[in-house]
Amino acid sequence: SRQRLRPSLKETSHITCPRCEGQGTIRSVESTALHVLRLLEEEALKERTGRLAVQVPVAVATYLLNEKRDAVAELGERLGVNPIILPNPALETPHYELERTRVQDLNKRLLETPSHELALTVPPADVAAAPAAPLGQPAAAVQRMARSAP
Repeated sequence: SRQRLRPSLKETSHITCPRCEGQGTIRSVESTALHVLRLLEEEALKERTGRLAVQVPVAVATYLLNEKRDAVAELGERLGVNPIILPNPALETPHYELERTRVQDLNKRLLETPSHELALTVPPADVAAAPAAPLGQPAAAVQRMARSAP
């Protein structure tokens, strides 16, 4: 069989969408919120969980804090870990950042830090600002072929 020596046209002229990561669809606000809620529960069930902080897009945080307030409170009471939900305007719908801190890793400074100072600044994904790196020509798999005499 022949080996392709150059990358395909699609590989050189297209980039993957940073929002959907090439999937073509993204989760809705409600779906993302429920997914994050399930992940919070999974992380809270792990042994020696001291604190959970999740950064989500503003719309998802609003949905969780207003529509799913009872579920978040019940999760905190049932599992003994009160999750911190941080709205982050730099994040877009399907993306989130979940941070689990173990009991032995909690320190006084971390416990006394106000929640509004916990928000991590995530740079927005800008397609125009990050051009695709030019793809170099891959090396051939077979460098030399010895010819056998007939």
